Amino acid sequence: MIRLWEEDPTALLANPPLLPLATLARTDSPADLLTQVTASVVLDFSSQSDLVNYLGNIVLPNLIWKIKRHLRKKKGGRK
Repeated sequence: MIRLWEEDPTALLANPPLLPLATLARTDSPADLLTQVTASVVLDFSSQSDLVNYLGNIVLPNLIWKIKRHLRKKKGGRK
């Protein structure tokens, strides 16, 4: 098992198929990491519908998961 939240995102950012996973990697600045991923992804999409599909199905769920995890840690519980 790989704990992505403990991994450096550099290798994931360098590999386009792994870009969605980079949003789950360790970072001190989640907004900056998401900006990096988004900038890389935008270059790879030929149509706006592909980008919307990617953001809605990959990036947004990962971001929501990270936010929920962060909020649980702040409360001190693990659910």
